[in-house]
Amino acid sequence: MQLVYLHYPPQSPRFLALALALALALALALALALALALALALALALALALALALALALALALALALALALALALALALASGRV
Repeated sequence: MQLVYLHYPPQSPRFLALALALALALALALALALALALALALALALALALALALALALALALALALALALALALALALASGRV
């Protein structure tokens, strides 16, 4: 900024234009940083939702395996004539 100040006094329109361009660039960088933070938060939320969905699928698969084991045990008991 000192270099700009040496070449263009603060009252000159070129200095004001450069200061405005710098402010706009900083505002754009801030907006992009906020968008990146929101995207990362969304990715984290989706990862948590995926983990919950996988845990539910695992629980359902376990329940299915237990139901099939029970059905097999009942079928074997019926076939052996013990019931």
